[in-house]
Amino acid sequence: MLIDSIGQLLAESGLYVEKAKCIATADYSFVKEFDIVILGAPVYNFVVSPQLLGAFLQGNLKKHLNLNYSRGQ
Repeated sequence: MLIDSIGQLLAESGLYVEKAKCIATADYSFVKEFDIVILGAPVYNFVVSPQLLGAFLQGNLKKHLNLNYSRGQ
């Protein structure tokens, strides 16, 4: 619900927003085309959704995300 709210606010402010479901073995090479990627997934009993976890471990999602970020330096 939080991710949907953030996406809605971004869309209302005029930004292009794309919403998609995560599939563990999908090709995520397209995420390089986006300036911002916000990931969200249901958490059941403190366990991350198997599809999102699978996308990181079995798929190529992690490879195509730019995980270099600044921590306020």
